[in-house]
Amino acid sequence: MTVSNAIEEGAYVDVVVKLGLIKLLKKQFDACETLRNYNSTIQCPVEPGSYVVTQTVDLPREIPLAKYNIAAEGYTNNDDPMLCLKFVADFRFE
Repeated sequence: MTVSNAIEEGAYVDVVVKLGLIKLLKKQFDACETLRNYNSTIQCPVEPGSYVVTQTVDLPREIPLAKYNIAAEGYTNNDDPMLCLKFVADFRFE
């Protein structure tokens, strides 16, 4: 991950999780609080530079076996765009 501008307290991320066309989750996360809560290797303020971040998260076993579309848009404490991620989490077993 490359950080171009410092990430400071007040930065946030809007996350949307969809199953097909059905919106399952729409939630805003405080970026710095989330880094603290997950004991991330980086903490706010995050200075400009390159970082390698590895994070493991336990997920509930009850998650339905399906393919989820996830979008995360992050903003600085001044509401300037900070990041945009779109990815698929596929829990179907083949």
